[in-house]
Order: sequence, then structure tokens, then C-alpha cells
Amino acid sequence: MRTWRAAHERQVLAELIQLVALPNIASNKADIAKNADALTAMFEKRRFSVKRAGASSPSACGRWTARTARQG
Repeated sequence: MRTWRAAHERQVLAELIQLVALPNIASNKADIAKNADALTAMFEKRRFSVKRAGASSPSACGRWTARTARQG
């Protein structure tokens, strides 16, 4: 794991910076939707199953199982 992290450190940090740079004000529904979209894409990239909920206040919940890990 340490070797992988070292090899991908810049990529991991860049993705984290992009995520935390997104506006995250609960009263701004458009920005919250962008956050949920970004999280969904990040989860799916890592083969998590994703459940989206909430039309007025969108959210994303990822689930990782050994089965989904083996599919990739």
C-alpha cells in the first residue's frame, strides 16, 4: 500500500483538492448537486455501487463489497 500511495500521491491529492474546492453550502442546491455528482463519479471510478437520494438535497452513498472488487 505504501508503494502504491507514493506512486499515486499527486493524483490522489489533485482529486482531493478538486473535491474540497467545490462550494458546499447546503442552501445552494445546485452546488450540493455538483458535490453529489463528483462523489458519485469518484465512487464509481473505484467500483463502488452508488445510491443517490434526495431530489431537493441530493446525496450519494457508496458501497464497496468484495464482489464488486472482484468484478474489476
